[in-house]
Amino acid sequence: ESLRVEPLAPDERRRMVEHYLARFGKKLDAVRLDRLAAAPAAANPLYMKTLLDELRVTGTYDRLDERLDEYLAAADIPVLLSKVLTRYQRDYERDRPGLVGEALGLIWAARRGLSENELLRLLRPSNLEQLPLATWSPLRAALEEGLVDRGGILNFAHVFLRSAVEAAFVSDEDRRDALRLQLADEFEQQPITARSCDELPWLLWQTRQNNRLRACLLDVARFLEIFKRDQEELR
Repeated sequence: ESLRVEPLAPDERRRMVEHYLARFGKKLDAVRLDRLAAAPAAANPLYMKTLLDELRVTGTYDRLDERLDEYLAAADIPVLLSKVLTRYQRDYERDRPGLVGEALGLIWAARRGLSENELLRLLRPSNLEQLPLATWSPLRAALEEGLVDRGGILNFAHVFLRSAVEAAFVSDEDRRDALRLQLADEFEQQPITARSCDELPWLLWQTRQNNRLRACLLDVARFLEIFKRDQEELR
């Protein structure tokens, strides 16, 4: 069963802006509020929330009209998210060039998504065991509800963000294969677990690594036999 969300009417847009920004102790004056409520794309609640999140983070008073101009120039959610990803690159790659594209590209390339520990390990500098949390945390905070945590696995909260990441960072097959092989290499180095059994065969299949896939499936079969035997002994 699906739930259809109807487009917001102008008065509903105004109420959404006022109530949402009030949660953060912010508000727009009447002129800017009317301008935002009149934008056709703002009829979509996700567009509106994405834009408001950007305004409250980046919209200092002296640059508020400039930010409104920039974001309202986006006629739909994909274009708006493209602008947001560009802003992330500008603001969160000072200490780690390429962080945004690599982190979101790796999440995109995985079958189910990635845990934060997996992501930090994959993004590690050559001289460290993992990417410092201080480098990752600002980007993670900016993404907020754009990523959803399901049982410790981070993935995109909606298809619009996934599509925007694909368009921005993994638009060609070579890049997709490179990211998935990077994930496969990482999972292959880890002890066999239910998690690696879920990800690794799929990654090898997607990248046409037939010999590695055959060996992996044999290891998975042995793991499942041992797991089943252990479970029976515990009964």
